[in-house]
Amino acid sequence: MPGDTFSLTQTLPVPNPARVEGVFANQNGSRKVDDTIYVYPDAAAASQALDASATAIPELSVKATPEPADVGTGGQMAVGPSPDGSKAKGILMFTHDKVFVVLELESDPNDPVQPDFLLDLGGKQDEAIAAGMPA
Repeated sequence: MPGDTFSLTQTLPVPNPARVEGVFANQNGSRKVDDTIYVYPDAAAASQALDASATAIPELSVKATPEPADVGTGGQMAVGPSPDGSKAKGILMFTHDKVFVVLELESDPNDPVQPDFLLDLGGKQDEAIAAGMPA
C-alpha cells in the first residue's frame, strides 16, 4: 500500500446510526480501503459498538484474532486472509469519544496488508477526528 495513490470511489451516508463510509481504491483497483465512521450519542455507546464488532472480526472480515492496537481508545486490529481465503485483509477498529471508526483494507491474497501501514492510516484518521471534534 505504500507507494499507491488512492482515490475516493464511493461515499455512503447512512442515518441510523449516523455514519459515513468512504471507499478508496488504488490506481489499478487491486487494493481497497473502506473507512466507516459512526457517530453515537456518547462515548459509552461508541465503546459498546466497538466491543460488539470486534468479536465478529474472525468470522466476518479477517481470519485472525483481533489484538490491541495503539490507536484511539480501545483499538483492535487483525491482519490475515479473508474468511474464504480469496483476499488479504486488515481491519482496525477504535473509538474517539462518541465516534467509532472501522478501517478495512483488502488486496490480492499474495499481497498481504502491512500492519504498520494500517496503524499509520488509523493514527491519521484519529488525528483528523480529534481536529474536527467540537471543543
